[in-house]
Amino acid sequence: NFHLLPFIKPANVRSFFEDKEINSYTDAVSAALEGISLDANERNVLVTHQFVTGAKCCDSEELQVGGVDQISAELFDCFDYVALGHIHSSQKIGKDYIRYSGTPIKYSVSEAEDEKSITVVELSKKGSAPKISYIPLKMKHDVKKLRGTMNEILDMATDELKDAYVSITLTDEEVLFRPKDRLSEVYNHIIEVQIDNTRMNALLRHDSAESEDTDPVVLFHEFFQEMNGQPMSDKEQELLLYVINSITQTER
Repeated sequence: NFHLLPFIKPANVRSFFEDKEINSYTDAVSAALEGISLDANERNVLVTHQFVTGAKCCDSEELQVGGVDQISAELFDCFDYVALGHIHSSQKIGKDYIRYSGTPIKYSVSEAEDEKSITVVELSKKGSAPKISYIPLKMKHDVKKLRGTMNEILDMATDELKDAYVSITLTDEEVLFRPKDRLSEVYNHIIEVQIDNTRMNALLRHDSAESEDTDPVVLFHEFFQEMNGQPMSDKEQELLLYVINSITQTER
């Protein structure tokens, strides 16, 4: 028996269960599940879209502040298998029969190390643990995180990496002239280029008081010089002043 339960919010559920006190997502899902007629002698599979406590999330998933939309896996104890959706990483939640299949492709840099797959579940007789196996999926253009000096990153460029979606962190201490342009000659799909060196870390450590006392034009000039290895052109300075003035007027 397959039971389908979409993502639900407490406010949506209250009108259907006026006799119940529903203040949380756990209360809402619990009330909805109580309305299902389960035959305990047959195999029951729940297909549902919920955030279950303990699930590993990635950057491209929206979770509510404080995890208020998360529910307990204990609500699913009466099912023989629970097929969960939305979380991007393939994983079990506490028990083998409560699983997120994960997405078939990678949607963010934080998923670079994930192994994507199709989950195959074989249910035998009632009361027996399901047999779970995986069919690996390979992306045509994988997502990769690369870290090292400019020369090291360029030396890493295999045919596979050249066509991957890459997030690159450069660790060179010397100022690099237009690093992304140079990297783009080798890598076809650059998601981002970050700098992680002594000078950049020092800039990031500036306390907020110092930042507030510093002219934003001066700060951006320093940042631009650090990132590009050259000062801003007259046209770029003109654009910067236009943006800062626009923001200032909006705040006023």
